[in-house]
Amino acid sequence: MTVAAPAFSRTEPGWRLRLESVPIERLRGLGIAAGLTAATGAVHAVNLTHSPALGDGEGLVVARTWAATELGRLAPATYLYDQPPLGWLQVSLWARLTDAFGRAPDAVAAGREAMLVAFVASAVLLWVLARRLGLSRWAAALALGLFGFSPLAVALHRQVSLENVAVPWILAAFALAATPRRRLGPYASSGALLAVAALSCGSAILVAPALALALWRAVPADRRAYVIAVAGALFAAVAGAFVAYAALRGQLSGDGPSLLGGLGDRFADLPSTGSVFSGGSAGNDTVTEWLGLDLLGPLLGLAAALFALAQLPRLAPEAVAFLVLVAAVVRPGHLQPTLATLLLPFGALLVAGAAERLVEGDPAARAASADRPGLPTTGAVATRVRGPGPVPADPRDRQGRRRTLTPAAAALLAAGAVVATTWAGDARALARDDGTADRREAEDWLLANRPAGRRVLLDAAMWADLAHAGTPLDEMVLHPSDDGPEADADRVLDAWPRDGVVVSSPATRAAAAADVRLQALAEGSVAVAVFGRGDDAVEVRAVGPDADTDSARRRDPLRATEAGAALSRNAGVRTTPGARRLLADGRVDERVMTTLVAVGAQQPVHVDDFPADPAEVTAGEPRRAVHLRALDDRADAVADIESLLTDQEPPYRPADISVGADGWLTVTWAVTAFT
Repeated sequence: MTVAAPAFSRTEPGWRLRLESVPIERLRGLGIAAGLTAATGAVHAVNLTHSPALGDGEGLVVARTWAATELGRLAPATYLYDQPPLGWLQVSLWARLTDAFGRAPDAVAAGREAMLVAFVASAVLLWVLARRLGLSRWAAALALGLFGFSPLAVALHRQVSLENVAVPWILAAFALAATPRRRLGPYASSGALLAVAALSCGSAILVAPALALALWRAVPADRRAYVIAVAGALFAAVAGAFVAYAALRGQLSGDGPSLLGGLGDRFADLPSTGSVFSGGSAGNDTVTEWLGLDLLGPLLGLAAALFALAQLPRLAPEAVAFLVLVAAVVRPGHLQPTLATLLLPFGALLVAGAAERLVEGDPAARAASADRPGLPTTGAVATRVRGPGPVPADPRDRQGRRRTLTPAAAALLAAGAVVATTWAGDARALARDDGTADRREAEDWLLANRPAGRRVLLDAAMWADLAHAGTPLDEMVLHPSDDGPEADADRVLDAWPRDGVVVSSPATRAAAAADVRLQALAEGSVAVAVFGRGDDAVEVRAVGPDADTDSARRRDPLRATEAGAALSRNAGVRTTPGARRLLADGRVDERVMTTLVAVGAQQPVHVDDFPADPAEVTAGEPRRAVHLRALDDRADAVADIESLLTDQEPPYRPADISVGADGWLTVTWAVTAFT
């Protein structure tokens, strides 16, 4: 007997079965991770280029990135192997692919764009690592929130630092070491990724013992030695590329630039920042600044690390990494101001893991409690109790959980409220402040007023901006504080002309304070423009031909006052009340007054104002511009004034003459100290 097949046979599962096969729990986790990553990324992106102010070392990374991108070399000057170059080469790759230096308002902003990308990658990898370590979704979300919303994290992650470039590689290495598949490939690859991190930032090597411990715990006992040996071999192979580069250039050792010399400068010859426990030391100031941004986060991270070593074996490698980095912070010697960047992901994981343990208790203890007398151990119920799924709790166990959960949850909620209140003010400041405005204004002033050929001594970040704006490289000299550890005052002073220009910033002033010759040159200079106030001000200073004649470069106030009074009585030069007050106070450049006398003798003019540059007024410089018009109605009256002005001999010849549509002229002379 033949049975006819149905006209429309179903060969695929129905929509209900397909819907039931969708991994809802995994999608829910991905949604939480994506939402938190987007939120933290937005916090980091708001006001990214303006806050915080330029950090220590940020300018040097930016300058080297610009040199790699635009000049095709590893450093603005000679590369001396003080740091492996892979970190700023990665930032340079971002700049090349996105034309960051062409788009961004300045070089630091271009570098900070790359730091935002590195942060987003780190946030995703932190979530993956947290879940692979067995943290619940809410605990992983807590870790991501701590990592992304802490004001200390925002401030450090925004800065252009090699540590920020290394963090994603470190997290990727630990995520591979925690792979649930337990295969040789991921385990061994974690060693290669740690080598990439170390070539990006030398400090990343500090977490190597923790990664080795993570592999030791993850691999079965009979394969541990083999897996760690393979991971170590891959680490050595990748890290050896740096050694091979130096060997191919014949620079492994020697008197010139060399790998051994650079490592010696990096680890032995860097100046000590003093003990972090000694008030007034540079190291203490750095740690105080960290704790000023986030006091509770680092302290909770330290407590959670100690708790993890005692109670959370699965987080022991991360606790070891955190404690090793803490030891690097408190040890005597040189403290890198951005070293705390490496602490942040491990601290966030440890705090989240400790919070989960306090709230949910010990899973092993809960499973063991299900085996106590009084619970059924046969049939379907026994299968549920002893199976791989969650252990059901009877009413007696639920009541006990309520007694232990409530105090822990209340304590965590109270701590969260305190942290949120503490972070709110700092978060608003990071979102609103403009810590780079003074530097941008100083750069614009230099580009407009520095005479061609006049050499300028400046920091690395400003070097990159001025170089990108077209300033000849041979007219700029990097300050010792931003020219790598090999820089010495003798070399810099040889390139620092006695009639040059010095840009004095907080970082360069701190470096100059350690050398009497740099101090002498600073004292023999005159501030011609000051941007900002107090210790954070950026000053443009002119170095005089004689270091002992600082006062000789200042104008004579009495003579300027007398000349101004005489000019205000000149019948050929009519002035507004405001202009007359400036003349009477002696606040107008003598070149301007002398030239106006000559113009007034040719034809009568009306002076409306002597425009001021606020930075020059702050420095005590006289007004060197005038806004005037001819009182004669002749068509060529304005042309006659222009001709007279351009025929003047230096220093009375104006640097710029602009004529408006209404016949008003704005005439500007060069800075007095640059003539």
